[in-house]
Order: sequence, then structure tokens, then C-alpha cells
Amino acid sequence: MNHLPLCLGAVLSCSSLAHAEGNGVDLYGVIDGGVTYVNNAVTTFPKGVTPSGGALWATPSAVLQGSRWGLRGTEDLGGGTRAVFTLENGFDISSGNATPGGRLFGRLAFVGLSNEHGTITLGRQYDPMVSFVAPQSAALQWGGLYAAHWGNLDNMTPFSRDNNSIKLMSTSMGGVQLGGIYSFGGQAGQFANGNAWGVGGAYTNGPFRLGVAYTLANNPYTPDTSTSSSALSDPGSLGLNPSFPYANLLKTRQQNSLGISSAYQFGKVTVGLVYTKVRLLSSQILTSAGNDVSFDTYEINTAWHPSPSFMLGAEYAYTAGDVSGGGVHGGDLRPGFHQITLLGDYFLSVRTDVYMQGVAQLAVGDGIAAFPGGPREPLAQINTLAPSSTRRQLALRVGLRHTF
Repeated sequence: MNHLPLCLGAVLSCSSLAHAEGNGVDLYGVIDGGVTYVNNAVTTFPKGVTPSGGALWATPSAVLQGSRWGLRGTEDLGGGTRAVFTLENGFDISSGNATPGGRLFGRLAFVGLSNEHGTITLGRQYDPMVSFVAPQSAALQWGGLYAAHWGNLDNMTPFSRDNNSIKLMSTSMGGVQLGGIYSFGGQAGQFANGNAWGVGGAYTNGPFRLGVAYTLANNPYTPDTSTSSSALSDPGSLGLNPSFPYANLLKTRQQNSLGISSAYQFGKVTVGLVYTKVRLLSSQILTSAGNDVSFDTYEINTAWHPSPSFMLGAEYAYTAGDVSGGGVHGGDLRPGFHQITLLGDYFLSVRTDVYMQGVAQLAVGDGIAAFPGGPREPLAQINTLAPSSTRRQLALRVGLRHTF
């Protein structure tokens, strides 16, 4: 039995319709736990001092796949039309806390109608970058959080969701599927403030799949509370330590994301290519006035199944940044991040697997993190981990995952 679709399928099933025949409600879930070692991490930031990092051991939850439980169901309304819904809760098994942001159904919450032509849903949902481009990336296929591109700016591991949204997805016709989303900002007299939209599509032909998407969000990362009208949510979506200067990327007027990806399966081997471009307008990464920042990421990944119960994955990604006017004399800053991810995954059963993962990152080019009183240096930071105090960072993880 080929277990490759387990990781990807479990994620995508949470953002798509339940396809159960007739009426019914399904309970499903994932529990992912493990131990992570980081060779260099900065967890405190003394004022006026460039911090030094040290080795760190931790037991973070939901690294290879987000721990969750959910309900999804359908009701036959007659004439080929069905009512559909999904409610999905995330949680941290290390603490028992609900994630993201302590919400009851913070991962997904939507209801809609479906027929032979497509689906329309309302609620808290994933954007087209997740629906069409991410399925060919290592992060969503098999690598999880640590395999995401630097900062997860392009949402290849789906942290960011669109609140207050309406989403349209067509059925596949001739291998082509199209979709779009609009998220209402909800601010009276300021229709475009805090809103977001996106379009995308995919083409599938046998072992080949191609995906493309574009999204735009205005004032996307305003603090998200129970009364917030921000279209996007979870300021931690970038996967950056909130006390680290990189996190000022969050303070941006507008975020534009473009992605294209493809994958081809050669027998037991799958090869994927991904390109994404993220542009942040008036980001406060260096100055309160704001800089325009862009990040281009190039990825190649592969997964090999030497046997039905064992999988090996490898990914290389390079993120090239351009910070407009961020240099000492007004020139551009050009930081870069090389990253390699390796994974070995062994399935004890159809629903339980153990895995070992290693991720190494090297920061090159210009530094964009200026510690108060310290030099500006390029610093590595693997997604969701505390930053390194040097150009290099290595993370090793052993984990156990169970699905139900």
C-alpha cells in the first residue's frame, strides 16, 4: 500500500468538501508529537546587546502535520445539490491549548453548497496559494513546518487563513480546476481596508500536476482578536519569533503573493518544482516609515518510496530577498536563505508512523535584523523556531504521528 497521500491527503481533506455519499457527519483528526533539537537558538533579547544563542531541546507539537480534530459532513438536498460543512479545531499536545490563537475552530470553519458544477462556501478558509500551489511543495506534501520556505511568507505550510470569506471552487473538467476567494474587511466606509482576495487553478493529467495562484491582502496582519475585522489572521503566520526584528515584516500595508508549482510521479519517485514571489508594501521591517520588501523562493523536492511502508524525502529551497532603500546609504538590501530538508518516515500501520527529520539553513547576503546596539548580520531562522545568533541553524526532530 502506498502511504504517500496520507500526509498530504489529511491536510487537503480539511480544506475541501466531504465527499461522503448521501448524508452523514465524519469525525477525523491528527496527533503529531516529538522531540526537537536546535543547535543554536536565541530565546532572550537583552536590550542594547547582541544576544548569543545556545543549543535548545523542546517538544513542540504539530511539526510534520498540525494536530487537530474536526467534523465534516454533507446533506443531500435533492436535485444534485448538497449542503456541506467543516469545523476543524487545532491543539497543542504539549500544553493542551487550542490553536491557532486559542480559537475553538481556528483551523477551519465553513458551510456551503455543492453540485456538479462546483462549490461555494462561507467562513474561515484557506486561500488559493494553499489550494493550488502548496500541494506540490515539500512542506505540504511531507515536510511540515520546518520544511516551509523562510518565514513561510508564501503560506506553503498553511498557517494563515482568510476570515469572513466566500470561496468558489469548480469541479475538475478535463483535468482543470479553478477557484477564487474574497475576504471582507468589515470596516464601515473602508471597504478595501483589511480585505483580501485570490484566484488560482490546477491542471492534472495522470502523474503530472500543475498549480498557479495569486493573492492580495490589504493591511493583512492587524492584531486578530475576537472583534477583529482583519481579513487574514494569526500574526504569527510568518513563523517568526514575535520578539525578533524579522517579525516587523508583519507590519505591512499590503501583501501580494504569486506562486506556480508542478509535480511529476515517476513510479516510486515524485519530483516537485515550486516558485513563489511575495511582495510586501510599506513593511516596517527596518523603519517606521516602511520599506517595500520582496522575496523570491525557488524549490526542488523529491519523495521516494522504496517500500509501501517507508518514505524518504528531500528538499532544497533558496529564498532571495530585496529590501528597497534599506541599506546604510539608501541602497537596497539583499538577504538570502539556503535551506535543505531531509525526512525519513516509517509507517507502523495505515494510521501510525514514526519519522526523523533534519533541516539546515544558511543565511547569506545582507543582514536585515538590526539588534539594538549590535551589528546588522544575516541570521538564520528555520520556520517557527527561535532565530539563530549566527548565519547557520540546524534542527533535528524525532516524531510520532497518529491519524484517525
